[in-house]
Amino acid sequence: MFTGPVRNEHLQRVFYYAKRIRYIHYRDVDDSPYSNAPRDLMISIFMRMDKLGAFVPLRRVDLHGPLGNAMPLPLTSPNLDTIEIRTERIESELTEIEIASSLQSVAQSPLLQSLLISGPFRDITFRVLPDFVNLLRLTMSLKDFDIPAHFLKRFASSMPSLQYLRVYTNSCRSAPPNDGSQRLGQPHSIFRSSFPSLKILDVASHSINLGNLLGILNAPLLESFSLSVVPASPHMHQFVESNRQVVKDKVHRLVIKTTDPSLGFVKSFENLRDLTVSSLTRPLPMFEIVGTFTCEGLWSRSLVHLHLIQRTLSDASMCFVCMPIAALLVIADACPNLESLHISIYHPERPKKQTDNQKRNPHDLKKLVFANLPGSWDETMTLAIDLASYLDLIFPAMGVPQYTGAKSDKPNALAKREEWWKGVQDMWGTFQTIKDRQCIKQPPST
Repeated sequence: MFTGPVRNEHLQRVFYYAKRIRYIHYRDVDDSPYSNAPRDLMISIFMRMDKLGAFVPLRRVDLHGPLGNAMPLPLTSPNLDTIEIRTERIESELTEIEIASSLQSVAQSPLLQSLLISGPFRDITFRVLPDFVNLLRLTMSLKDFDIPAHFLKRFASSMPSLQYLRVYTNSCRSAPPNDGSQRLGQPHSIFRSSFPSLKILDVASHSINLGNLLGILNAPLLESFSLSVVPASPHMHQFVESNRQVVKDKVHRLVIKTTDPSLGFVKSFENLRDLTVSSLTRPLPMFEIVGTFTCEGLWSRSLVHLHLIQRTLSDASMCFVCMPIAALLVIADACPNLESLHISIYHPERPKKQTDNQKRNPHDLKKLVFANLPGSWDETMTLAIDLASYLDLIFPAMGVPQYTGAKSDKPNALAKREEWWKGVQDMWGTFQTIKDRQCIKQPPST
């Protein structure tokens, strides 16, 4: 591409177009036209363009690829709003130093509100993150690395406006020791990380250390909390206890993905509108449902959306401790304001015919989705009628029930189940038609 010296008139021509640029997407790939260009030359051109003011209008920068030769971010971008850096690998420590230096050069841009870093970043990058004092959103997806404890202290005190924090790590190792401070989950007695503006917290990790973050977190404005920690964090209850008033009054959304499907602490979230519990290995037992949803208190009355999902169980005998279809009755009685329900049913118990429907208060659920139904159920018309009748009894105002299906070892089992489910939906429609006709024939009350 380069056949001679890069002259000022060349840069002026580029600048003519560059001053209209609002978004740069830089992808480091081996077969790009510039892959063989001297790195020093590219940096020189980049900096000369910056001196001309080419990057002043820039709003967003994305860096993707292996980042073996990371292109530095613009040094003068007062209008920069968003930065995203995604990579599967960083070739050397020097490359990460270059990335961190580029980040530092724009960290305090007055309009910069959103930062995402995804990849095998280390402490070199973490050192500059607290310089992003104006951030509203921060997403960190870390590969083979856990957040060091000393970073949390600087991080919490330097981002007073942060409203959205998402932290994902796939590390199964502990964070390395650091400058004499204690490890995550064992904070100094006078240290408590306060995020005064944080509203949305999303934590996912295979490391127990990140789960321990909950024990030292203070977020008085928190509204939405998603937790996916494997193994389950013993500090979840500590987080609930230390943030009792926030948990009780302000958190409206809670997502839990764990190997331990215990629901005990959920009852502390008294104003939840959206609850998702995803059990990754063990079943969600019926006694947990009964014990949680029929407890004293009004926590479940505010629920509008509920997801109770399990992965396919490897041990068929475990199905007998899972939720049966009868769990719908418990949920309906405990959650009178529920509008949508996604649920997995593995227990082989079939729907029982109800004769005392006059004693039940009609429920206004609008949407019901089954992520799984028992594999032992046969696809008969009798069962389709019984199930449709059972659902109509519990949720008479609901739209057509849905079935998304689960993986099965039986050949063509899913296709056969889906065909049978159409029969359930047809029976459901028949019940609705009968009720509509009865309403038409019924004389108006005087």
